[in-house]
Amino acid sequence: SLGQLGRYDDAFKSLDKAIELEPRNAEYWNIAGNLWYQRQNYDFAVNMYTAAIDRNGKEGQYYRNRGGAHRQAARIQEAVNDLLKSVELAPN
Repeated sequence: SLGQLGRYDDAFKSLDKAIELEPRNAEYWNIAGNLWYQRQNYDFAVNMYTAAIDRNGKEGQYYRNRGGAHRQAARIQEAVNDLLKSVELAPN
């Protein structure tokens, strides 16, 4: 992906366009969270993962990702809550 290649500006532009076209697509918001996480902007990542969860609260991966961002930002209780929810939704 563009993010993995370090081409964050291009990745964000493509993702912004995708979100503009399909704002209800939770996976786009999750990918945006992943990009912000890779850039070590954990607050923005949490916001993007939260947007993904708002659109599809049944996907355990979104909670797992948000929990990881909370952990990196030293918000341990929020991280634990999200990781427990991810296990509840996807126990395997």
